Amino acid sequence: MYVDKFGRQWTSGEAEKHYHFNGKRLLKGSLAIECYADLSGDDSVYQDEAFDYLKYYRVNRAGWDEKTLIQKSDEAVAKFDKLFEKIGKENFIFYDDGDVDCDVKINGKRR
Repeated sequence: MYVDKFGRQWTSGEAEKHYHFNGKRLLKGSLAIECYADLSGDDSVYQDEAFDYLKYYRVNRAGWDEKTLIQKSDEAVAKFDKLFEKIGKENFIFYDDGDVDCDVKINGKRR
């Protein structure tokens, strides 16, 4: 048994790391898409199911067990990956540590 800094018990440190890595990807990804929307003026991205699912996930995660947390966080990450594909991955920079930066062109120049 592994207990994280928030007091949640995990079956292993790897399970906890996977969940928190997904959390970082969701936070950084949603912020990068927000940046994209601000710079491009494309607010339609907020209508994507990824943002609806993220709201559902954030509201309900406190009551989920480990298996459900990991499953739902994996599903949320997959929905954001689809949204990145839809927008165009060329508008973002993806890092191995889960970070994402907006890299959109404005008037033919990179931001």
